[in-house]
Amino acid sequence: MFYTLKSFVFIRNNNNYLAIIDTRNDTEIIGDYSSYLFAKNLSYSPQDIDTITSNIANEFSGEGPFEVIRRDAIDFFSKLVDFGLVSMDEKFESLNKRLELYVNKNAEKILLPKEELNKYHALKKQNPCLQNIIVEITKKCNERCLHCYIPHETKNVIMAERDFYDIVDQCVNMGTVVNFRISGGECMTHPFFKKFIRYVKEKGFSLSVLTNLTLLDDEIVQILRKGTLSKVQVSMFSTDEKIHDTMTTVPGSLKTTMRNLEKLYEAGIPVDIATQVMELNKDSIEDLYKYADAHAFKLKCDWAIIAEENRCFENLSCRVCDLSAYKAITKIKLNYMPGYKQELKDELLRAPKSEEIHLCNAGTNGLQIDTNLEIHPCPGWDFSLGNLRDIKLKDVWMSSEKLQKIRDVVLRDFPKCAKCDIRNLCSICMAQADLEMKANNFTFEMPEYTCNMYKVIYETIKEEVLDKK
Repeated sequence: MFYTLKSFVFIRNNNNYLAIIDTRNDTEIIGDYSSYLFAKNLSYSPQDIDTITSNIANEFSGEGPFEVIRRDAIDFFSKLVDFGLVSMDEKFESLNKRLELYVNKNAEKILLPKEELNKYHALKKQNPCLQNIIVEITKKCNERCLHCYIPHETKNVIMAERDFYDIVDQCVNMGTVVNFRISGGECMTHPFFKKFIRYVKEKGFSLSVLTNLTLLDDEIVQILRKGTLSKVQVSMFSTDEKIHDTMTTVPGSLKTTMRNLEKLYEAGIPVDIATQVMELNKDSIEDLYKYADAHAFKLKCDWAIIAEENRCFENLSCRVCDLSAYKAITKIKLNYMPGYKQELKDELLRAPKSEEIHLCNAGTNGLQIDTNLEIHPCPGWDFSLGNLRDIKLKDVWMSSEKLQKIRDVVLRDFPKCAKCDIRNLCSICMAQADLEMKANNFTFEMPEYTCNMYKVIYETIKEEVLDKK
């Protein structure tokens, strides 16, 4: 019997619990420490059960008869096969050649009783695990998007090669990082981009590349296809060439991006199309959804843009002028996102959010490192947690007082939002509030534009989800 981990599955030790992360579906399955010692011996290459059992026995210092460990391993791995996370076959050759995409969506993906799972989540809240890292390898870009939060005058800096490798190695040493995202600027302008993505994949991370895709070539496609899962997030603002190219200010940019999207589609590389709703493209959203659906891409449609990271607001002139336009956009989003209506209905019927609820994952499971090696809670926020020239990533994660202040922010720290009737449906953003409203001593306030936008969205969702029969 031969077993292999699927390319989108990652095994981690989080606070002495097994964490199985499915990066394709953005899910996490938790098991106990003993199950971690079993799962960690799986690999992305087929292994026979006797070899795996021998390695597991070494983890337990030879405790327990071989046949007992072998039987327990088969029972445990059978669950993971049923979950769609592990492939199994009688023969090495057939397993090695077969790309198995089957996932049993009906399987109840639980390894721990509820009480133990609650204990894990309480421990994780007390001792967060760094799972997601975003590294901005360059501020250079071959486009000049009107809404970009990176000031155009700073787009002349690249990260040194040795600094990038050091960041990757620090993530390896931390042992919990799963998702390694590379961004820019336009990351493919970096002279060592290909070497960088090879290195990330060699170290066993799930790689995401944030790009406008205009510089993709066949060699990059081949690197992305090999090894662990790679995703590409592509900036695209319209299927209308005039609209998209006006926003990027580069004639012909849409044709190049779409041509390269077809290459990724043919190569079977997962793609997320990222767009922000703005005045120029507000009437293009449905066409983007149609295009994404036709290619099995995901469309990540953000409601609005944020201010520049130097706290200038010039780019905010790109926002939708007439907020009533969000009514039609909301209906489109509801129509093209299966399951979203039920999720929203649950939120509308749920009791109002507690003032003690935490807001987002900034600094709780992820960090961003910019081209100058400054560490931030999330991209686009100029709040610095230190510089990697002076401090190790692990020390920031474990000991930073600034980071702890970010983690401690709850809804109560947004006094107006904490009492708002529509707070269950709002996406409250510390970065946006700080950039635009200049948070005072960590008391935040969301911009008036955003509040009014969410009022339109809320009324539309209420009408579509609750009031329609």
